[in-house]
Amino acid sequence: MLCQRVFIGGVQDDHQAGPWAGRSVVDGRDDFVEGAGLHGLTDEGTSGTRVFVGNPASGTVSARLTLDGGTVRTAEVLTLPESPYRAFALPITEGETIASVDTFNGQGNRLPHAETYWD
Repeated sequence: MLCQRVFIGGVQDDHQAGPWAGRSVVDGRDDFVEGAGLHGLTDEGTSGTRVFVGNPASGTVSARLTLDGGTVRTAEVLTLPESPYRAFALPITEGETIASVDTFNGQGNRLPHAETYWD
């Protein structure tokens, strides 16, 4: 099991889902699950303060979130020590809407949207 828990203002985003929330089944220490998700405290992460968390493929070094109004936020991809587990997190505040999420390799090239599921 790999546990990924997101907290916003000291409250776990899926606090009502019980002890198994935020966990993925992995096949050993070197397994890895790619994907992304929008986490929030209300309405399945569709309103209020939220966090966009991505688990990108190897070779991804940064992420860029663009909001409808043109504001851009960036995050570095970090790796959990002694594992292949990689992640980034980008905040979205009340009233903001995501226009796009892009990931980039070490040469600054934009990668396909497969990890973020964002077209």
